[in-house]
Amino acid sequence: MTETSTTSPDSKEALVDRKFGINNKYGLMLVGHDAIEMDVTEYVVASTLDRLKDKSPSVELADAIVLSTITEEQIRKIYPDLDRNFLGAFTKVFGENESVLVIFEQTDSEDTQYDFISEINKAKGKIKRHKPQGEGTGWGDSIRGAIPLPSDRTRYEEVDRKIDSGELSPEDYIKLTHHLVHGADNEEELAGLYMLIDEKRKKEIFGREAKKFDKWAQENVGK
Repeated sequence: MTETSTTSPDSKEALVDRKFGINNKYGLMLVGHDAIEMDVTEYVVASTLDRLKDKSPSVELADAIVLSTITEEQIRKIYPDLDRNFLGAFTKVFGENESVLVIFEQTDSEDTQYDFISEINKAKGKIKRHKPQGEGTGWGDSIRGAIPLPSDRTRYEEVDRKIDSGELSPEDYIKLTHHLVHGADNEEELAGLYMLIDEKRKKEIFGREAKKFDKWAQENVGK
């Protein structure tokens, strides 16, 4: 039997459904154990939301999910380009500590050009290891720029020295560097973050769009 829709193909609802993809409707960000241990999770979420609203006032916080562990298989999907020397260290950290998956939603049905991947990465900022050669760590207007606080400068001076001398091991990198948050750099990584959500929660958050997003994630993860 052919399934028919009660929604006209030319209706506003149908047009919105076609124009909205997961990245312009939902933004996913992972808050790490270091932010939780520093008791800055609420600051990180609120600050990120403020920055996202600067570009589109209709962005809202949709949900926040506490993850007790993240497996090695899941880490491979979140960080597909992760150096194998770091995989074991990341697996240990995420396997032994809680993290929080934060989901933002674009509620303006007309704003179909919003790019959550780009905007979350701007809000996140970068640590020195990922900055152009010669650019300082800095305490600029971003999550990673605002934290560490000045009291942590000694820690970061050690990170700077070890990065510049090539002495930074995976273990030192995680121990000495606050990552605080992870945002997807592309749709492959976004699919990895999406797949951290269990089936029941996906239905609660995404409703009828969950099946569409499931198919999208399967097509994009591990590309």
